[in-house]
Amino acid sequence: SFFKKQTGALLSVLIFISFPMTIDKTIDIRPDMLMVAMVLLAMLSSRSLFIGLYTGLSLMIHPKIVFALPMFVYLSATSSKKLRIVPVVIGFLVPFLLFFLYLAHQQALPAAYTSILRDSVVANTGKGHFSPLQALSPFPLVYVANGGISLPWLVNTALWITSGVGLIFLWIRNKRLGIAMVLYFVFGIGLLFVFPVPFLQYFIPLTAMASILAGFTLSVIPGLTRNPVPKKHWIPAFAGMTEKGAGMTEKGAGMTNPIISILIPFLLFISFFLQYRERVAPTASNSEQLQVLRDVSAISRPDETFYDMVGSYVFRTDGYFICCHPYGEFIHLLASSLPAEVPPRGTKEGPDLNLTKSLIRRQTKFLVLDRIGFVFWQTPEPDLSFLLTNYLPTKYNKIYSLGLTFRCVNGACTQYRLDDKPAANRSTNTFSTIIPETYTVTIEPSTTTLTIDGNETKNGQTIDLAAGPHRFLVSPTTTLLRVQLDR
Repeated sequence: SFFKKQTGALLSVLIFISFPMTIDKTIDIRPDMLMVAMVLLAMLSSRSLFIGLYTGLSLMIHPKIVFALPMFVYLSATSSKKLRIVPVVIGFLVPFLLFFLYLAHQQALPAAYTSILRDSVVANTGKGHFSPLQALSPFPLVYVANGGISLPWLVNTALWITSGVGLIFLWIRNKRLGIAMVLYFVFGIGLLFVFPVPFLQYFIPLTAMASILAGFTLSVIPGLTRNPVPKKHWIPAFAGMTEKGAGMTEKGAGMTNPIISILIPFLLFISFFLQYRERVAPTASNSEQLQVLRDVSAISRPDETFYDMVGSYVFRTDGYFICCHPYGEFIHLLASSLPAEVPPRGTKEGPDLNLTKSLIRRQTKFLVLDRIGFVFWQTPEPDLSFLLTNYLPTKYNKIYSLGLTFRCVNGACTQYRLDDKPAANRSTNTFSTIIPETYTVTIEPSTTTLTIDGNETKNGQTIDLAAGPHRFLVSPTTTLLRVQLDR
């Protein structure tokens, strides 16, 4: 095992169950946990048959662990105790064969093929790429009602840094195991970039191994123990493919000081508590849901529609007949098959398959995006450009309202989208509103002048605009013009 003494092993377990990045997923009942357990068993096993069996089980439980195969192949090829290929292959195939026989007995082979292979590809169509680096930002950690710098985010950052130190120690003392871990993390991180929408559960295999490395580092690094483990025993010892090592066996080695035994577990506990209480603890409240009701009620009227791309603000009438789903994966198939009498929720009108047309027809003034201001999945073009061009953030969390933004230089203004990209390659002196309403005009600097449709307009002034094009003229000193729904 990695540890002959209990300190590092217990720390690794404590770190994993409280790892801030994946706590949302480790407290769930998910196949990921069993998948990781099978990977660890395969790494610890000394028998060829069981190495293949545990590897096959992990892959069958969740195919995303395929990224660990290069590590297994490398460890097998470089092990001084050569594995027997035939038992490994037999053990690997056993779970798949049993699953195949079960499906055949249930006459479910065609459905399994469609669900496991075909649907997994189709389900990702229409989704935009999401950078895994966002998962390291403060917002996904204590985000239920709030986000930003917090103790869980600091703990999360410290754990990743500590695991990186552990990886360096491992590489220095045992290059073979160091290379194996590098392969594990490189291919694991690569999977996150390849997969279109890497939800936080895809970090579980990485945080599990990072927890082991962090626990190892904290238990052996000089200065954190009264009697640091001698350098010759810093080499973790895997059985089986990773070979046995000396371990931490010297008398007195690894005796912990208060930093290890008190402070670190205390910080992990507080971090865990801060996140747990907002999710499933008996003291958890519905304050976030109540705030949603207050925000939506404050910014909109009961007869107004929302297009909710998150799924948490759905009590207002929908602006589109498909709510909270990446419709781009199937909308093209509905044109000829959807019954004409199926109306959008809460209406008696027939559905409009075109999102842009539906939002204009339904007079949808509000969007709901996710907590950090963008969508995990993106609508197909040209719908995506329509949303990014015609809506701006409001003071209410996740709610965006009708609005246009222009950046101006020497009186020439260019419209910018919600994603901070130019909406066009040239300047303009006109804009179009898609819904007649009262809008607020913001000008920077606030002392500059502006005319809209020939009428002088001041900063902060509200004006009524009809749907359609409007002409404006700004002074040469104007740098920004924003026209947004007055709510």
